[in-house]
Amino acid sequence: MNRLRRKIRRWSKRTVIPAIPEDAREEVLQSLGLLEPLVNGVLKCEVCGTVVTLDNLAMFRVENGEFVFSCDTPSCMISFRISGVEVKDVSDD
Repeated sequence: MNRLRRKIRRWSKRTVIPAIPEDAREEVLQSLGLLEPLVNGVLKCEVCGTVVTLDNLAMFRVENGEFVFSCDTPSCMISFRISGVEVKDVSDD
């Protein structure tokens, strides 16, 4: 029970970062220098290792000064959210 309380406290202190609107998605990714690697299939899902593209990018965050990504597989998105402090959700949901 204490473990659950700690998790709830930790989650309640996190900063919410809004989703990137679909019409601004490519512009934002370009400004961060991520568009070309996404288009070229260079980036991989932090959880499962699948190549992340514009079609399957669900979330990304900065970790230790570098961007890390999650594909749109539900189990990857859940694991990615739990493991990170700041999460940007870019899914079309």
